[in-house]
Parts: sequence; C-alpha cells; structure tokens
Amino acid sequence: MRTPRGDAGALDPSVYRRLVAVSDDGILAVDGHGIIAFANPAAARMLGRPAAVLRGLSFGVPIVAGGAAEIRLLHARRGVRVAELRAASVPQGDAADVTHIVMLRDITRSARTRSELQRLALADHLTGVGNRRAFLALADQALKVAEREQRAYLLVFVDIDRMKAINDRFGHRAGDQAVVETAQMLTDTVRDADIVARIGGDEFCVLLTGAPGRPESLDEALERLREATARLGERTEFPLSVTIGDARTEPGEHWTVAELMEAADARMYEAKRRRDRDVRVVVIGDGSVGRAVREAVGDELPVLVLDAVAELADRVSPVLTDVVVVAVADLPGTIADPGTSPRTTGIPVVAHQPTPDAEQERMALDLGAADVITGEMAPPVVLARIRRVLGQMAL
Repeated sequence: MRTPRGDAGALDPSVYRRLVAVSDDGILAVDGHGIIAFANPAAARMLGRPAAVLRGLSFGVPIVAGGAAEIRLLHARRGVRVAELRAASVPQGDAADVTHIVMLRDITRSARTRSELQRLALADHLTGVGNRRAFLALADQALKVAEREQRAYLLVFVDIDRMKAINDRFGHRAGDQAVVETAQMLTDTVRDADIVARIGGDEFCVLLTGAPGRPESLDEALERLREATARLGERTEFPLSVTIGDARTEPGEHWTVAELMEAADARMYEAKRRRDRDVRVVVIGDGSVGRAVREAVGDELPVLVLDAVAELADRVSPVLTDVVVVAVADLPGTIADPGTSPRTTGIPVVAHQPTPDAEQERMALDLGAADVITGEMAPPVVLARIRRVLGQMAL
C-alpha cells in the first residue's frame, strides 16, 4: 500500500484543490470585512458570475459560524435562488483577523416544493381560497395588527342557502359550482388585503380591514358585499343565495378570532331564522285553491295567491318561497315557460286537481310536480303533503 507524500495520512494540496473545484456545493472564502477572496466554480454558477468577478465583491450576507441558515441569492440570469449556508471561521494570524469558509448548497427546488406543500395545506382544494386553518392563522395575525394600529375590522360569516337541496335536486356538480361561485364572488368583491376562506362545506369567512381614519369604510365594504350576494344567483342555472352575519371590532377593543366567528355565526343564523319566518306558500291562478290551502296550512305558513305565474318573478323572492301550488290544468305552461317557471328557480311545484284522477295525477308527476293535492282532501292531508315537500327541501 502506497503512502501519500508529506505527513503520514495527509493528502497532497493538489487533491484538496481538486475536491474544491469539483464540488457541487459552492465554496467561498470571505474575509472579516465580508469581501469575497475566493469562489469555486459551483459558487460562480450559483451566483451567476465568474469567479474572477466575484473576487473583491462584498458577500452581502451575514455570516454566523456553526449550524445552517437558509438564504436567498440573486442569480444574474436565473433570478432568486434559495441556498443553505454553512460557515466555519478560521483565524488568520492576528486574533482580530478571520477568514470565513462558506459552503452554499442550492436547495431552490426543494424550497419550492416545500412552499407549494405549505400552500396546499392552507388552501381549499375546490376554490383555491384559504381553508379554515389558514383563516385562523391569518385572521389572528390581522387582529394583532388591528389592535396595534388602532384599526377596526369586520368579520363576515357567509353560509350558502339550502345546500342539501341543491345537491339533492341538481346534483353534486351543481353543489360544487355553488361553492366555487360563492368563493369567486367573495374574492371579486373584497380587496386583496382582506382575507377570504372556506371554513366548512358551505361556509365562508371574510375578514375586512378598516381604512385608517375612515371608520365608514367598513360599512361601505359590507354594503358592496351585500350587493354582490344579491346578484349571486344570476350566473347559475339553479337557485343560489347566501345568508351572511357580521361582527365588528372597534379600535381599542380586544377580540379573539374565535369570539368574532362565534358572534358573526350567531347573527347569520338569526338572519336565517328571520328569513324562515317570512317563507311563503304561493298559490297561482285560482282563488278557491288559495282558500283551500290557507285553510289547510292555517297559521303555520303565510299563503300568497297570485293571478298568474308571471307575477312570481316580480312579487316573490325565490329564497323566501318554499312551495308553489298550481292547478293541474295550468301546470304544463307553468312548468314549461323558462322565463317564469317556478322550476327555473328550483321551487318545488305542488299540483292541485279538483277531484281525484289517477291519469291527471300521473301526468302532473311526469311533468315534474313534487306532489299532488285535490279539492276533496281533508285539510290535515293537504298540510301533510305540503310538509312532506318542505321536508324534502329542508337543509
């Protein structure tokens, strides 16, 4: 076995130079003033400049010996690169003089992969907005900033109406579309500085930032949001609406994110309860049918009688209507007209026929009626059938 020249076990200096030259890691010698004295070929590639050009330039990054640090380097052609930096300090004669041996390993690809995984962990897979975890973290930080800067914030809780009915009657693809359309509406309406997140299957939270010195800016932002929600169903072929509730902080107040969410959620459910108290059964085209339905329903639900289906769009909000009752004779036109049909709004239609007729009933159901009632049915039976349709639409 041959022994290397020089001290026993020591390598020839040319071997060290070769190791530095072929290393995939960047290696630099940086003096105590931060000036680059040496750079190997890998360092030159990472920094995008020839080694001869690098010598004499400031390294520009604080050097701390021991451990590892992640830094960003500006490559002349490839932009920002991410590197892991390790350093060791070598005294040079005078105790005050030192040379830093800096090792740079390019971890740009792994850093991007890690960043993408973090983004995916905080993003809702369907809509691309933040998920519940992201909202809790970002909103918590935003509230701390609000307290420090004496600014007001507004948290808005948004809940898609009748999500189960959308899935059941129009399919889960429509349900996904409802979620995506709601998320898009929210992100289109609020500012980039505001936070939008999907925190549940059909629930969203928005944190709105008040402008410094303009407390009314939150009221303006909330009004824009209300106007946008009112137009939400214009882009879908099925009825789509949301109910919102809000909770506001004032400068000097201390709220946690959980407290704000709880308060806004409570106001949202109160809005739903107020809306549900206004839900109506609409009877179209026949006063005698209207009287029969009123007798059957009693005080349980208000009943509105309209002369024609065309009045439905003008006088009744689809969100506030649970059932439309229409005479069997008028049913084909009621169902077929795409401009005024209750079916186009997703409202279930109950057909009414004066006397029991199996053929008429079969025709009504084939046309899409949710159920059939007759003039000879006892009021409790009429109410039971309407209740059954309401149950099918319930969340």
